[in-house]
Amino acid sequence: MSKIKKVLAVFLTLAMVLGMGVTTFATDNTSTEKARIQGITAEDGITVTAYQIIKYNDKGYYEEVLKNSITKDGDNLKPSADDVQKLAEKTSELTNKVEITEKDGDDYVTSALTAGTWMIIVTGSSDYLYNPAVISVNQGPNGLVYGELNLVTDTWGTDAYVKKGEPTIIKEAFNADKVEGVQYGDIIQFRITADVPSYTASRENIKYVISDTLDGLSLVVDKDHPVVATLAGADDATLTEAVNNAVLNGKGSFAVDLSNQDDFLKANGTKKIVITYFAKVTTDAKITVDEANNTATLDYSTNDKVQSKSDETYHYTFGIDTTFSGTESEQTNEFIKIDKDGKIDVVDGEVVITGGVALEGAVFQLHIGAADGPLFVAANGKNEFTTDKDGRLEINGLDSDIEYYLIETKAPTGYTLNETPVKVKIDATYDNEGILKSYIVNIGDNQTQYNYNADTKITTVGDPQNPANPYGFKNTKLSALPSTGGIGTTIFTIGGCLIMIIAAALFFASRRKNNK
Repeated sequence: MSKIKKVLAVFLTLAMVLGMGVTTFATDNTSTEKARIQGITAEDGITVTAYQIIKYNDKGYYEEVLKNSITKDGDNLKPSADDVQKLAEKTSELTNKVEITEKDGDDYVTSALTAGTWMIIVTGSSDYLYNPAVISVNQGPNGLVYGELNLVTDTWGTDAYVKKGEPTIIKEAFNADKVEGVQYGDIIQFRITADVPSYTASRENIKYVISDTLDGLSLVVDKDHPVVATLAGADDATLTEAVNNAVLNGKGSFAVDLSNQDDFLKANGTKKIVITYFAKVTTDAKITVDEANNTATLDYSTNDKVQSKSDETYHYTFGIDTTFSGTESEQTNEFIKIDKDGKIDVVDGEVVITGGVALEGAVFQLHIGAADGPLFVAANGKNEFTTDKDGRLEINGLDSDIEYYLIETKAPTGYTLNETPVKVKIDATYDNEGILKSYIVNIGDNQTQYNYNADTKITTVGDPQNPANPYGFKNTKLSALPSTGGIGTTIFTIGGCLIMIIAAALFFASRRKNNK
């Protein structure tokens, strides 16, 4: 009898254990894990919302939240990219939604999602375009098994589209890497490269504009300087038409507007648009440094707003004997015309001429590259430059790292011409971003150093102890020509006069004789 009781006790114990297991299975529908969404960049105003599109019903199988909204693979529900794009337009009908606010580091996490498939919608981003994506929560034997979603790396099978996109725009100058000293009249070739965002098939009224604002430049469009536009390295009729209508000769800006070309934009997501064009330096600023920041901008639709990206190229022209940028009353002193006895000193930062005078009215031409090179032509169309009452010779619109040669073509009144070529060269230093930091004006053997503040656009002397080191270009007075010690032309002048007197006397004597 005792054996029977022991056997019954064992069976009773097993029954209790099994009963506890069934209860646990029936009631434990949660786990300590959480759904995890990665790849959302931290920004103010970001909202992450999950909408349930497939649910786990009371009968123990999965079903659509909205009838006929999910593609079926046999008896299995398999949402496609197209399904999710269409459902993203019907969020008002998807009543079971969860706003995800909890974060674990950079990831958004939640345990509030029930079994099924959820569509993740990210809104409020100013920088990125987030397309709708999905994450699943499976009903397992021991509770819920939460999935993970990475908006950067995860793909969408054969219907792949970019779940997170950040279009970029890059502007380059072909003859320099984002920076170039240029002179008036130079023609520069530019290239803009812009990404086309990846938009869902259901998106409408998409904004997409590539624009460029040129400072100190004007567009050049002719047979020698054509505008070329490509999409993914190939010609495209829609793009070419938009570009040709926007980039016009002589203009100072353009906007290639592909807004509302929805079919074009959706069909070409992730591809690159490249626009190549030319512009001429037209700046006529009369300052020692003229900074031209030329900005290319891409305006494009994100999930719920229009965002802008931009990129710049920097171009600088330089001047001598001109006005400090930002300080109209102060002028630089790199070149001063003086007579042969003049001496230039700098006293308390001021240029003082002693022993002589500054010469006004001397005319110079500036040759590019060599003393017999082509003439530099200023913004006013003139290629001659005249010294003012202080002997200063103002020239603007010069390039850096190019040798110029000043040659006097007309001396001041009462002075001899000095045709000795004087080399002029500007050495500029830029930072890693291509922004001007400082430069040196070299005239002859003299150097003057300057610093440049890109924020204030103000130039200051580089060495306060030596604020100026002007080159003194000298002329000699005509009356002060040195004697060689010889009789020169005097004897010939006297002889000529005597011959004329004798000839005249003979002439009149001959007439008297004839009259008798």
